Amino acid sequence: MRITKTALVLGVISIFVSMSMCLNFGYDPKAVEWYNKGWDLQDSGKYLEAIECYDKALEIEPDFVEAWNNKGLALYELGRYSEAIKCYDKALEIDPNFAVAWYNKGLALKAIGKYQEARKCFEKAYELDPRLKHK
Repeated sequence: MRITKTALVLGVISIFVSMSMCLNFGYDPKAVEWYNKGWDLQDSGKYLEAIECYDKALEIEPDFVEAWNNKGLALYELGRYSEAIKCYDKALEIDPNFAVAWYNKGLALKAIGKYQEARKCFEKAYELDPRLKHK
């Protein structure tokens, strides 16, 4: 089994999300439930079903930054890079300091050959969270 950079980033996100959920940032519990279901499906490689769950979470909590990011990751895994970038952009509109979303956007831009834009995203991600340089 090959571990991709995306899988590593998912691990980082899981730690962040667990902490944020424990600290209760005020997300509606039903949105968190849909998010967690999406997370489990995504972890099992069921990306389309995960996207549906993230969409339901986002209907309840439109500013659920982690759901936007993870929806982007699921779209990325399906090769739907432009759609993934839109999700990362939405996450970054909500939280411009969300380093993981900058990193993931860089991966998607790189996948479509936009190397200069990707580099800028990686640089921003590293500036916000130097630990991402080692991913």
